[in-house]
Amino acid sequence: MTDLAGAVSSPPAKPPAVPTALFEALDRATANAEAGWQQVAEDSPSQEEVRGQLLLLRHAIEQVAAGNPGSVDGLPRTVLARRLVELVRRAFVEAAEALVPAPDGQALLSVFCAIEKVNRALEPDWAQHFADRLSGPDGMNSSSRLHTICARP
Repeated sequence: MTDLAGAVSSPPAKPPAVPTALFEALDRATANAEAGWQQVAEDSPSQEEVRGQLLLLRHAIEQVAAGNPGSVDGLPRTVLARRLVELVRRAFVEAAEALVPAPDGQALLSVFCAIEKVNRALEPDWAQHFADRLSGPDGMNSSSRLHTICARP
């Protein structure tokens, strides 16, 4: 018989240490995304804004990979940030693929999971957006129209 009480009360497993080579690959991916900042020019007025966003995203990815999920709380939930994460992810795949020797699968998965968690944290809060729209100037009118539409047989 196993000791479930001990398993439940034990702290969560610490994420595996990510090798320096993977963080260097992440740095290259971030630099590549910054170099190609024109790809997101319509979402950003300047390269400096792109650089600042990339620094925040890079730091958040590293912190999440190290087991600190709270580091995504202050990230801006903008179209620019979401597009930059996608550019970093694509560039990271290429940078990690070029590593010799190939990185450990568990460490690589930690970085990919961190990128995905940061990406999810940047997704728009549609429930809040909907609530804001309902409380806006046309909110009640829109709500009653929605009720009328939904009540039709």
